Amino acid sequence: MVQPMGMRRAHLYIRGLVQGVGFRPYVFALATSRGLRGFVSNLADAGVEVVVEGEESALREFVEELPKKKPSVSSID
Repeated sequence: MVQPMGMRRAHLYIRGLVQGVGFRPYVFALATSRGLRGFVSNLADAGVEVVVEGEESALREFVEELPKKKPSVSSID
């Protein structure tokens, strides 16, 4: 599958206190606010998997902001 120019995909595995603390809704809201598409799901090892795609600049912003504005009760290892 060929992606249009400027479109990229990021595949992230995030570990830490990220389940049961509102982390998935936070990731969804952050991604959609930047026009990104994808999914976020819980993993059996108490982490989450995040797959997002969209404009390269939006993906960079998403990855930079993700740890900065996370729910206060969550933690990323």
